[in-house]
Amino acid sequence: MLDFEKAFGDFVEGEEYDRMENGEYERLKEVVFAMLRTAYRAGWVAMGGTLAESRADGIEAGATGME
Repeated sequence: MLDFEKAFGDFVEGEEYDRMENGEYERLKEVVFAMLRTAYRAGWVAMGGTLAESRADGIEAGATGME
């Protein structure tokens, strides 16, 4: 069985991630940040957090996409 924490740690410590962090993969860096932001927002809403009314990304206040 694969261990998520070990596999993720190996990825973060690896050469590919270093190159991404150093700007070699600028677009990938943007995508990873967007994914991180989306996951954080989902967790925020799941824990009862609210979103501001005016969102640059078009998400309405209180919307979860689960309705």
